[in-house]
Amino acid sequence: MKNLVQTGLGGLCLVAILGMAPAAGAATAEQALGVWLTKSGSHVKFYKCGTKLCGKIIKRKNPGELDSKNKNPKLRSRKILGINLMYGLKKDRANRWAGRLYNPEDGKIYTGFVTVISANKVRMEGCVARIFCKSQSWSRVR
Repeated sequence: MKNLVQTGLGGLCLVAILGMAPAAGAATAEQALGVWLTKSGSHVKFYKCGTKLCGKIIKRKNPGELDSKNKNPKLRSRKILGINLMYGLKKDRANRWAGRLYNPEDGKIYTGFVTVISANKVRMEGCVARIFCKSQSWSRVR
């Protein structure tokens, strides 16, 4: 799970916040909507897909980099830029979304969580068997 959320999700990750300051009180899951800066310098846009949350890589340091570690050989020639790192995450707490996250760093899909810490910070977490987890904080770009 090398640098799970580092590329697009952390770089997998899989969230776009509205860009407004939160109302006084606790953070809400809806505040995830917007564009987030990952540790690797990628930008990931979180957006609503129906009642769920999706996230797409919209900026990379190397925009031509291929998804070469994807488990599906047919997808290894696609660019990482523009792929969905998370899709169909469901709101499972007042400030959290849960679902599956794709990590282009190793080509694997993980159980994952997007937790809104504040209006300008989210924590991405990817887990194997919901026991072995790695997390990373991302900052809001807009």
